[in-house]
Amino acid sequence: TPTLSTKDASLSIASNHTLNITCSGEQPVVWSWPDPVDDRVSLNVCNESLYCQILVLSQFTVNDTGIYKCYYEGSHTASSVHVTIVDQSSPFVSSASENPIAVSITGAAAAGNETVIVPCVATREDLNVTLRTKYAEKILVPNGHSIQWDYKKGIIISSDQLRVFEMVFCETTYNGQTYRSPNFIIVVIEYKIFSLSMDPHPLVQKAVGERLELTCRTQTSFNVRAQFKWDFPSMEDKRTIQKLFKNGLQNAQEYTGSLVIEEVTLQDAGYYSCTVDTGGMNKTETTKVIVHEKPFILIDEDMEKEIVCNKGEHIKTQLKFTSYPTPEVKWLKNGVLMRHRLPFILSINHCDENDIGNYTVILTNPMTKDFERHNFQVFVHVPPHIGEKAVSSTLESYKYGKQSTLTCTAYGIPAPVNIQWSWQLEDECTYLPQMYNAGKNPYSCSKWRDINDQHGGNVIEVQDARTDNIEGKLKTVRKLLISSANVSAVYKCTATNQAGRDEHIIPFHVTRGLDVRMHPRGRLFERVNVTLKCIADRFTYGNLMWFKRKSPGARSWSMHACGNLTNLIKMNQATIGINGDYLTLELTLHNISLEDQGHYDCVAQEKKTLRKRCFSTEINIHAQKHPVIHHDLKNQTTNVSETLEVRCLATGLPDPQVLWFKNSDTLVGDSGIILKDQNRTLTIQRVRKQDEGFYSCRACNELGCAEAEMYFTVNGNYAPEEK
Repeated sequence: TPTLSTKDASLSIASNHTLNITCSGEQPVVWSWPDPVDDRVSLNVCNESLYCQILVLSQFTVNDTGIYKCYYEGSHTASSVHVTIVDQSSPFVSSASENPIAVSITGAAAAGNETVIVPCVATREDLNVTLRTKYAEKILVPNGHSIQWDYKKGIIISSDQLRVFEMVFCETTYNGQTYRSPNFIIVVIEYKIFSLSMDPHPLVQKAVGERLELTCRTQTSFNVRAQFKWDFPSMEDKRTIQKLFKNGLQNAQEYTGSLVIEEVTLQDAGYYSCTVDTGGMNKTETTKVIVHEKPFILIDEDMEKEIVCNKGEHIKTQLKFTSYPTPEVKWLKNGVLMRHRLPFILSINHCDENDIGNYTVILTNPMTKDFERHNFQVFVHVPPHIGEKAVSSTLESYKYGKQSTLTCTAYGIPAPVNIQWSWQLEDECTYLPQMYNAGKNPYSCSKWRDINDQHGGNVIEVQDARTDNIEGKLKTVRKLLISSANVSAVYKCTATNQAGRDEHIIPFHVTRGLDVRMHPRGRLFERVNVTLKCIADRFTYGNLMWFKRKSPGARSWSMHACGNLTNLIKMNQATIGINGDYLTLELTLHNISLEDQGHYDCVAQEKKTLRKRCFSTEINIHAQKHPVIHHDLKNQTTNVSETLEVRCLATGLPDPQVLWFKNSDTLVGDSGIILKDQNRTLTIQRVRKQDEGFYSCRACNELGCAEAEMYFTVNGNYAPEEK
């Protein structure tokens, strides 16, 4: 350590004296002092040692107060002394400029309650100094704790107390005269970091030779000095370019830092972190950089090839592949280009039979044009549906001793559907009229028997199930042959497959000698003519009459003794007739309305006993409804060779007939044009340019028609062939 000629840590010298200090050491020594450009200072060589210098300063001012340091050249090894210039006329060290001196509150001082120095340095330590504000006229007196006075440093005060003021100065009274230090302007440099983001994040992929650019963006409070520091694998490499930009926002300021590597190598792979530091706060964000040797694409060989979806379900199958860069995607269904909303997911909403097929995805590397393909075979499982359930649930009777056939036709995927028959005696079941009135199965049965258990029932032959193409669908049919109708029973047809089950209840009510038939059969609508025919053995019965009940009564299927007929309204418009051994009484209801529905009784009188027997039937009438198309047809645009499917969801009572028109000409099923679902679905396969035009669907029944239309635009002439 260099040796000074004075052993004191501080010296006080009058302004009219001369400062003379010698520094010697074992190496060349160098001096530094408060005003290094001052030509009043002279450095002289001394003879005390090989390395020795004498610092001489005369004509002092208070501004010469400060640290005088001697140190070895090129080293931090030093010795110093604090010199105070005592000037009776100027106790404070003044500034070389008349402008206020900035006191910055930064870093930890801005972040918390740290100490800050107001550098009103004095030439004497025996002064009573106070800190005064320039505008608020507030006086802060040193108390030895939160406010301290050190003549070598100035006022030491907490940042919380100082930051509320704009400008301050020190003041003291000496020899009856008041002295002021220079003015100090308080500058608070904030530290808060509101946000830090990195782009790309959290992962970026590149191939060797490509340009890598990472951007860090931070928003801070105003008056913040932010610095970015990058940490990455090739930091020692000089190939990187770093940039910093500042942008003022309305409520904050924004700094942007960029790191650029023009041509990446495999050694540049790894984690890149960006740290922003404001002195009082820092944040770090990291992203991972993967560098590939070259662009590539590879589909996972273990990705599923068959997808099974139950009807109505949603499926989402994620493509499994690795590639760089992100590939271009093309989807085909059964070899035809299709639009797909989610490029890397095979997504099907509300699966139905139309979704069955072979789906192909082709992934193409946009840089190398290499491609990979994968096929998905989509199967849709459809729960069985028994077609006979759609027929009206009107309860029918079967004549005693006659042969009958019950049929169960079921559609489902996978086919064939398994169909099983079971039965139960009618008297063992509970009849629920409210269910019948609601158009549902009115029987509740709990003791179903296997169809092969025919004890106490009818003689039955169960035919083997067969599978036929019915109405364009593969359906399973199984029939039940009843050789002789002897016992009233309820039969159940149960259809099952992997997707679910369905069942259909068939009442089989047997009557003797008295029977009622209705025409037409099935669902009845307003404004049609209905004929009820009562048939009776003319050798047993006579005096046939038709009645309508004033109010619904108990169900009565079998022929029974009539009760009080006063609750019945006689229908006088019936026509009597004879057909061989049978009497007939026909009741025709013209142009029926909802007022005509209800229970009707045929009353026949036994010739021998004169007892009256009744047989009841019921008419259910459905109110007609004007056809309605439940959605507008939307204009569509597609390309040549694609497939178009449009649905016309029409309802009404009776069920409306749907017709399609193109430019006012009726459309019929033809090559490439498919009409299905009772003409409610129009499919045009491999669209041609001449298929362009106005398309409309018209739904009509007895009450009128409803119509919706769209315009179909076809782009291009030919679709490019898939390579």
